[in-house]
Amino acid sequence: MTGVSHDPDGDLDSLATADLVYRAVLGRPVDAGTRSALVEQLRSGRVDRTGLVASLAASREFREAEVISRAARAARAVSAPFTDIAEPNDPSASERVIEIPWVLSRYAGERRVVDVGTTNAPAVYRELVGGLGIPELLSLDLAPCGDGAFCAVRADVRWLPLVAGSVDLVLCISTLEHVGRQNDRYGVTGGEGSDGDLRALREIARVLRPGGRLLVSVPFGRHEDHGWFVQYDEATWDALVGASGLRVVEEACYVSTRRRGWKRAARSAARRCSYGDGATGASSVLCAALAR
Repeated sequence: MTGVSHDPDGDLDSLATADLVYRAVLGRPVDAGTRSALVEQLRSGRVDRTGLVASLAASREFREAEVISRAARAARAVSAPFTDIAEPNDPSASERVIEIPWVLSRYAGERRVVDVGTTNAPAVYRELVGGLGIPELLSLDLAPCGDGAFCAVRADVRWLPLVAGSVDLVLCISTLEHVGRQNDRYGVTGGEGSDGDLRALREIARVLRPGGRLLVSVPFGRHEDHGWFVQYDEATWDALVGASGLRVVEEACYVSTRRRGWKRAARSAARRCSYGDGATGASSVLCAALAR
């Protein structure tokens, strides 16, 4: 029986194409699981290089990056803070579709800005932050610094290498809940310690100038300790902020609904939300502007 011979070099070329697409859009190489699935699809003949790129573009991660970018740029275009995603959105989307537009749309032209937890941030986030035109932007992470769009410093947010009162604005998306936790999966070992989140907030308060702000987001709902992060409930969050030396300027809670995706809601609506309940990550998120 005669058939079409398999071309392993074609597989390699196609995988290289997929890797380029991943690095360009998501800021990382193709993960092992996706790579295996792509190899199987290529060898079966179900897709060629064109079909491969099309399937990547249709994936959840790529769609999510598009939603984030569109929402953030729309808020910036009208010079108004992001409040909600206008149209129904993918219920499987992670909390990033809310956190990133909410935080970045509240940048108010501050000169000296510190971004905490940059290393593992999505590429679309680094691109959007880099496009804000911030005069002095410093990225900081305890994880090994990557090839982000701006200068990176490896440091612990609990002990910032910064002068007191020297920072105008701190950005901290989906990072506070990991401080002092078991973060091996992020390339961080030996950083565990009690009250990591409180120590981080107090240190941020120390380096902020009077009136300076922290824009922060955390998973919210039922109180849950997952080892590598904690999800806050109302009482835990309020106590944390109350002991931090910072005051609440603005807060917004968002809940992931099974039919219409992420929508703004009262904090009380999140009380029954558990991490991963019908969502890729958190099923509820709290975004806050805190000031010194």
